[in-house]
Amino acid sequence: MDLKKEHRNRAKQILKEIDIDTRNNIQKKMQYYLVNSWIWDKNDVIGITISQNYEWNTREIIKLAWSHGKKVCIPKCYPTYGKLVFFELQSFDELEVGFSNLHEPIPDDNRKINKDKIDVMIVPGLVFDRKGYRIGYGGGYYDRYLNNFKGITLSLACSFQIVDTVPREPFDIPVNYLISEYGFLDN
Repeated sequence: MDLKKEHRNRAKQILKEIDIDTRNNIQKKMQYYLVNSWIWDKNDVIGITISQNYEWNTREIIKLAWSHGKKVCIPKCYPTYGKLVFFELQSFDELEVGFSNLHEPIPDDNRKINKDKIDVMIVPGLVFDRKGYRIGYGGGYYDRYLNNFKGITLSLACSFQIVDTVPREPFDIPVNYLISEYGFLDN
């Protein structure tokens, strides 16, 4: 088994085993550091995924963004082309179950958000190194999307998801910031 796959499987297993109280405590701390940051204050358009059940809950972040008057955009996967397209989300009712059982926006060209209009991209991942490189879910969608992305990138990762180094490929793109339950990690 390759090293990325080993890291990915181990992280998924640990995330699935975290008890609900610990999970909620970690999530609240990461959300606190995010919404009390200059990044949150100074930017209005947030790109973010709808989390799966073992991932850090992004629905609460989305609700906070809406309550702060921010525009939220969610990706839709197009596996035939290996790409993501982001659409504004104004209600969770605008979601459908799509690729790999992900909750994705119902496509509507009137709500499509171009890459250059997104201020902050909250990038999903399973394992991160201290330089912001990540091991995601293996599809390469975000590395392709983030190529030439001009906004700020960050990821939410609890301390056990952060390691000294992760295996990387020449096309891997690091995130600018990592936020753990202890705050922003310098990379």
